[in-house]
Parts: sequence; structure tokens; C-alpha cells
Amino acid sequence: MRALRPRLATHRPTMAVGLVGGPLLLASAGGLIVLLRNAPGVPTASVHLPWFVLALLIGLAQSFTINIQVKREARSVSLSDAPFALGLLTVAPGAFVVARLVGGVASQIVVRRQHRDPVKLTFNVITSLAEATGGLALFLALQGDGTSAPLTWLAAVLAAALANSLSGLAVAVVIAWLESDWPGVHGLAEVIAENGGRALPPACVGVLAAVCLGVNLWTAVPLLLVCGTVIAAYRAYARLVDRHQSLERLYKFSQVVADHTTTEEIFTGMLDHVCELLFADGADLTFFDDNGRPQAELSLRRDQPLAQRAPQHLTTDSGWVLDKVRQGQPLLLSCDTRDADARQWLASAAIKEAMIVPLRRDGDVVGALTAVDRMGAARGFDRTDLRLLETVANHASIAMRNGELMDRLRHDSLHDALTGVPNRVYLQSEVDRLLAELDRGGQPFAVAMLDLDSFKEVNDSLGHHQGDALLQEVARRLSVAVEGRGIVTRFGGDEFAVLFLNCANDEMVLRQCRTVHDFLAPPVELDGTAIDIGASIGVARAPAHGESCDELVKRADVAMYVAKQAQRDVVIFDQSQDTGSPARLAMVASLRQAINDGSLFIHVQPQLRLDTNEIVSVEALVRWTDPEHGFVPPDEFIPLAERSGLIRPLTDLVMEKAIAACAAWQEQSPGVAVSVNLSARSLHDQELDRKVDHALKRHGLPGKLLTLEITESSVMADPAGTLDLLHRLRALGVKLSIDDFGTGYSSLAYLRRLPVQEVKVDRAFVMRMDEEADDAAIVRSIVELARTLELTVVAEGVENRRAMRLLEEMGCGLVQGYYLSRPMPVGEFVGWHAQARLDGLRRRLLAVAES
Repeated sequence: MRALRPRLATHRPTMAVGLVGGPLLLASAGGLIVLLRNAPGVPTASVHLPWFVLALLIGLAQSFTINIQVKREARSVSLSDAPFALGLLTVAPGAFVVARLVGGVASQIVVRRQHRDPVKLTFNVITSLAEATGGLALFLALQGDGTSAPLTWLAAVLAAALANSLSGLAVAVVIAWLESDWPGVHGLAEVIAENGGRALPPACVGVLAAVCLGVNLWTAVPLLLVCGTVIAAYRAYARLVDRHQSLERLYKFSQVVADHTTTEEIFTGMLDHVCELLFADGADLTFFDDNGRPQAELSLRRDQPLAQRAPQHLTTDSGWVLDKVRQGQPLLLSCDTRDADARQWLASAAIKEAMIVPLRRDGDVVGALTAVDRMGAARGFDRTDLRLLETVANHASIAMRNGELMDRLRHDSLHDALTGVPNRVYLQSEVDRLLAELDRGGQPFAVAMLDLDSFKEVNDSLGHHQGDALLQEVARRLSVAVEGRGIVTRFGGDEFAVLFLNCANDEMVLRQCRTVHDFLAPPVELDGTAIDIGASIGVARAPAHGESCDELVKRADVAMYVAKQAQRDVVIFDQSQDTGSPARLAMVASLRQAINDGSLFIHVQPQLRLDTNEIVSVEALVRWTDPEHGFVPPDEFIPLAERSGLIRPLTDLVMEKAIAACAAWQEQSPGVAVSVNLSARSLHDQELDRKVDHALKRHGLPGKLLTLEITESSVMADPAGTLDLLHRLRALGVKLSIDDFGTGYSSLAYLRRLPVQEVKVDRAFVMRMDEEADDAAIVRSIVELARTLELTVVAEGVENRRAMRLLEEMGCGLVQGYYLSRPMPVGEFVGWHAQARLDGLRRRLLAVAES
């Protein structure tokens, strides 16, 4: 701390040096005159060094310092205390003072180039004089008559400690005045103790050198070699430690950025960790407009909150600095730069030094990241720091893109991908909020379930594409019908839910439902055909019909089935309706009987590994043909099983059949695994891991050949209990996969906590990749992010060669869809697989022959 901190360059140094340095100069000069009159003319040691030799040693010692980073302060340990103590013992007092001043000033001018800053140089000369005077006074007072060698040595060591404390105290007082932050007596005592203690080891080395030289002058050679070796080794060690700490801080920065999922959190965390990582006094994040002009700036300074402002450092007037950044060049503008333009820019920005690196997105420079004023006086920013800031900027660029993706995924997790309206998760959160407000005097509301009457016929006759168009038009009309008075959500298939706000009685509910029907009444033009939209609506009011979202939805669903059965437009729930749907009860009874009899069967759909072109797995899909109702689509009986409590035994049955089938085909198709979908209710079954273990052992199937597919929403329903169950399943060797990724909670931060090995990209994104650039970008981002988390990616819904090629270019692991194969009965899989392997071999042989 002998050198005044560079912070003085930007404050009021002249007045500070005058107020502190003036009295210090007068006291030192007066004390020196008194000392020299009474001091002995020769040194106490037997060896006498010429004053210019001592000056040279002091200059060299001050030039080669050891830098130590303490928290966010860079401090330098000077070795000049060693020649200081040596000089007290081997040089006459007057010559000692001259050597201290000459050596110190030479070091400040030649090495630190302080001739450019006369104020700082003047202050350092005054502190050098104060050190020499104070140290010499204490040394002469303690050594006595000089006959006791140990006492003389102790006097030299303590004198060096006092001298270092005096200079440190002077610097601390100046800084306290400049910053208007008086440290108090305790703070000044800490400064004295710290600086004095830091001087003790090198001072002891100086005493040792004096003793050795008194014995034989040639001892200086090995002493210099040993000291030089120790210093070089320590400086190398310090650099290694600094590099290790930089890597550790960079890792922590990466972790912090990964944990932040919004762009605002990313920006704030990034600037804070730039200051922490580079020991900078501040950091700025400047954003450019489309023309490359600085538009806005986020700025963070030590002990100040984040500020959003117009650009101040990097502006349209920054000239060559802005041009270099826009060209993608990093800049290091050090405090001792000789470049006149750089010095002018630093002066205009009122900063000592700066590093500026471009911020890129998709190859274009969209902003700049700036670090200003390294803390402490030990050293400024260097090329290593610049490379570190570039690394941070690269992380930040990726984090910003990921943040935008996470914002999109968060939005998608609460909205239906096809129609854009909110989904079931969004409805759940809104209903929970409104129910909580009811307890505080909020308004009653209602939940309406709406099911389209003709949707299945449109799908069967016009195709799924027209069916999707119909759902999109229905969502649009519903949103217009309830605008400002409710929220439209889609549950899946042709089932919509509408949250009606401020519904105090049945009449208000019926009036709003009639409005909905009026908006749905006009026909929809699909592929040249006018389609009439019929809808059945069931309503449950809160709090009259339920005090939770599940109760309200369930009872609105019951009312909707009643409306369908009675061919009525709207039915409001009544307690008598719980058993008032014969068709529904009959279907539930038939499904229960089919599960008990084991008469449901499974189809399998293959999954292809793209890098090896091999079938490595299949997905088990349940099918049901009822003797009375015929073939029942899965999207009809699976929701029915969920509502009636049959989903758990249904899942157990599918699991048993899938494991048995997979074990049976291992002889003909070795290594081909099977995946099974788990419902949310199955994840609440704490016996599930035991059931899976028994089934695997019963059929002799290794756990690694079974994959269990779960959804984010099912995990989030009970995170603590579910996580424990998943770890137990993983202990069996079973693989775990996140199904329909991108449509549920979609939190990558949470995925890292789950013991999953695979994510399945929702078919809605994959099927529209070649038509919608946004969907292709989402799939690509999911693949890249999953690869970062070391997860395998499975893309569902691959229906053409182009989609498969796109996925292969993205680095997707597995693909599944109609382009490979439609779901097939289990009994047909072995033959299909054998033919697929034969076709693959033929293609490879043909490729070899053509090459």
C-alpha cells in the first residue's frame, strides 16, 4: 500500500496530498534534522555498504513485488523492507536516508512511470521520507549503544515494521478523505497492524543478510540465489493459484447463469459476477440497436444497485472504440497505455482503465460487455483478464439465448401449442388464485368444460390438418366471446375449459354460455366444406360446487357428459348428476372389466438411433377393442381411466405386457428396449418400484432395457415424493425419460435434479419443423440444451425424410414416427425388425459399392 491507490487519479488528489502530505513532510524533515545531529556517523554492523548499492537494492525490491488478491482488493507485498532493515545495519544514517529516497523515486519513475502523475509521485516521495525518518528514529532509540547484537537486530525489524505502517496509514487517511468514509480508530489500527505485520518476514531476511555479510561477503551469492529462487517459486505459485481461482469463479459464474431462467436475472447476475470474477469496480452491459448504435445500458458499481440508463461510456461519440467493438474486436485500455486516443477516451469516461468485449448473438454483435477499474493498486487489467472477460461474454451470449428460450418454454408450458390459448396448468394456477381471493371476499366464478360434437367426424373425413384448423378457429372464437370476462384454456383433443369471472348466480353463467354458443354458431369453412360447430358445455360454480380446481373441473366434466347425453347446450352441475350419466358409467364398467380380464393389448412403435441407423427401442402403446363399443381410441378411454381412478391398474397392465413382450423378442432382436408411459397417479404409488422390480425378475429382463416415460407436470405435482420414487426406480437400472418436453413445466434447472437420461421432444414441434422456423429453432435449442445436460433426445412425430434429416443435422439421438413405422401389434415386431435390418444392410452394401 506504499503507492497511492490509482483511485486518486479520478478524485481530488492535489488537496488530499496537501492536507496529509504537507504536515507529514514538515514532521519528517524536522525529525530527520534532529536525528542526523545526534546519530552516529557509522553503521553498527561490521560490514559497510555504499549508499548507492543500498539504493539499487531498494529500487529492485520495490520493482519486483508479490501480488496477493484479498477478496476484491489486489494488494502487493513489497520486498523493500529487506534492504530497509539491511540498510539500517550497514549504512550510516544520512546515507541511509539518501539511499531510501533515491531507490524509491527511481523505482516509481522507471518501473511504475509515475512521472506522468506528479501528484502521486510527490506523495510517494513524502511517504518514503516519512518511512526513512520514522524507521531510523525507532532503530536508534532501541539499539542503545549497539553492543547487543540481538537487540540491534530486533530494532531493525521493528523499525521496518513501523516504516511500513506509517506509509500505509498515510494512504488510508488520504483515501478516507477522498471517499468521505472515515474508518475510525479501530479501522486505522487494523491498517497499522496489517502493514506492520506484512513487513516482518522481509525485514528478518534483511537482518539475516547483514549477519551473513558480516561473516563473509561471498555469502551474498548463495543468499541472493536462495531469495531469488523462493521469490520466483512463490510468484509462480501465486499465478497458479490466481488461475485456479479464476477457473473456479468462472465455473460458479456458469452455475449462476444456468440457474437464472429470465433475461433480467441473467443480466443482473452476469454484471455482479463480472465484478466478482475480475475484481472490477464496475461493469456495464450496453445494447446496440439494429444499426449498431448504443441504445441502452445496464450498469453496476460497487456498493450500488443495478442501474438502467442511457449509454454513458460507450456512446455514438466513442469513435474508434465503438468501431472496434462493432467489428467484433476486444479492447484492453490499460491505465498506463501510451495510445493518445485510448488515454483521451479513458479521461472522457472518467475511468482509469477498461476492458470492452463484444456481445454476440447468432454471429452478430448486439452489444458490449465492459469491465472498469480493477480494484487495488497491485496491478491493472491484463491480457489474461481480457480473455476471461471474453469467456464470460460468450457464456452470457449463450445464457441470453437460453433465457429467451426459457421464456418461450415457460410461456409454452402454460399455453397450448396448437391454439395458443392457456392450458390446464395455467387454469390450475388461476383457479387456485381466485379461490384464495374468495377467502378474502373475492368474487364467485365458474369453470365450464366444453366438448365439440363433430370434431371426430372432421378428423376422420377431412384429416388431422383440418381438425387442427377447426380447433384453432374454435379457440379464436371462444377468446373473442369471453374477452375481458373470462379465460379460455384447452385441455387436449377437442376439450376446452372456460374460466368465467364474476359469476354470482346461475343466470349470469347461462348468459355467458349463450354468448359462447352464439359465437360458435356460424359454420367454419374447411377445405371448401362448411362445418357446423356443435358444443356441449358443463359448468361448475365456485365455491358452491367445489373448493379446489380438481373438484370444479371434475364436476364441470360430469355436467358436460350430462349435456351430451341429454343433447342440451349447457348444463350446470347438480349433486344428483354424479351418478346421472349411464353411458359414462357403462364405459367405465367395460374398461374396468377389460383391465381385470387383461383383454387390452399393446402396439409398439420403433425408435431409430440416427448415428448407427439401428432400431434400439420401441414405445408401448395401449389399445382397446370393446365387444360393445368396438375400437375405442386411446384419447377417449385414457382420460376416462384418469377420471374414474382406473389409470393405475391400466398402467400396471401395460407395464406387465410390455416387459413380457420385450423379454420374448430378445432372442430374435437382442438389445431392443421398450418404453412405457407412466401416469401422474402411478408416480404417487410408492409401491411402483417394487412392482417394476418383480415384473423384471419375473420375465428375466434387465432393467436397462426398460424406459419409463413421465411428464414434467406429473413430477411437479409432488416433487419431494416423486423424486424419491424416481431415484428408487433408477437404482433398478431402469431408464427415465421426460415425455412431451416443451409442453409442461419445462424447467431445465429442475431437470438437472431429476435422475433422467432422456427427453422426448413433443410431436407438435417436430411435425411443423419444415413449415415453421420457430418450431425448428425450438427443437434445435432443446437438442443443444439436452446435450449440455448429457441427456439423450428422442423426437416424436417424424413423418417425412426431410424432418429426419433436419434432426440428424441437429444432433438428435433417436427418432420415432410414421416415417419409420406406424404402431404395430407386438407379434409383428420381430418380423418387421428383421426386414428393417436386412433393408439397412442392403443400403449399406449399396453405398459401399457406389463409393
